[in-house]
Amino acid sequence: MFFFFYLINLISNSIIHKYIFNKKKNFYSLINKIPIAFTPDLNFIFPTIVSITSLLKNRNFNTYYIVHLVYFQNFTKDEFTLFIQLGNIYDFWELNFIQINNIFINLPSSKNLPHTTYIRLLFPTIFEKLSKIIYLDGDTIVLKDLLNLYNLNIDNYYFVGQFHNGAKYEKFFKYSKHYINAGVLLINLFQQRKDKTEKKIIEWAEKNKKHLTFKDQTIINYCFIDKVGLLPPEYGILSNSFKFYLKRTKNFTLGKFSRLEYEKAYNEPAIVHFHGHNKPWKKNGKGRYYRKQWWENAKFSGIYNNCK
Repeated sequence: MFFFFYLINLISNSIIHKYIFNKKKNFYSLINKIPIAFTPDLNFIFPTIVSITSLLKNRNFNTYYIVHLVYFQNFTKDEFTLFIQLGNIYDFWELNFIQINNIFINLPSSKNLPHTTYIRLLFPTIFEKLSKIIYLDGDTIVLKDLLNLYNLNIDNYYFVGQFHNGAKYEKFFKYSKHYINAGVLLINLFQQRKDKTEKKIIEWAEKNKKHLTFKDQTIINYCFIDKVGLLPPEYGILSNSFKFYLKRTKNFTLGKFSRLEYEKAYNEPAIVHFHGHNKPWKKNGKGRYYRKQWWENAKFSGIYNNCK
């Protein structure tokens, strides 16, 4: 009963602000509409803006991104403006602000993994009219159009993400070739609604809150161990890991992808995820892989000086 009431409360109390940027009234014969979601924390606004910038800057001419920002805390007028000003730089896209109630206040969080990280678990209800959606952490940059990613067949999965070696740090795992990082996800919303996954997720998290090492990532991988799949390596290169793997591992295989496929992805990534503590915009981020690409995209974000 509580969970049913919560879902009604979530929808009825959501605050939505919509901005459509299409000054030139561009209508192509074939428009690829792709929904993208971020869950920004107030401490992660600048990186998220750079990520959105890279998304818009490196798309195909007929790709129309519908960007959703889902969050708990109130944004100030100035913070809203920082996002909206991207509409003065890039045309032909949509930006939606969706504020919801925080029901995860009793679950663990940290500076690097705040409560907003749990929001993606509720996407099937929040985006009740969508069949699937791409989720991106704010510490990502997108270097290629994402139509091919969005068109991947994920009928057999709830979540598809990049392989991650985090299983060895988890209480519930020893090793898994299907343990995924939750920073870049293609999410099957239709199948999750059909199977009513949100109730299972929240109940399990409440019972195991002391063991949520990687917060929602732990929940996704444990609750749906048979329903998580691997993305092609180019979608979500883990900046602090892959070069290490390529240098140190001779017989390199992660899941169903070969060393050659990972080498190609490392050299020509579509999405780079700066996971971990060492971010490119931080002083101690010097020398980290793809740092140059992050700052190149920041130059076109309208907030370059704020990032320095």
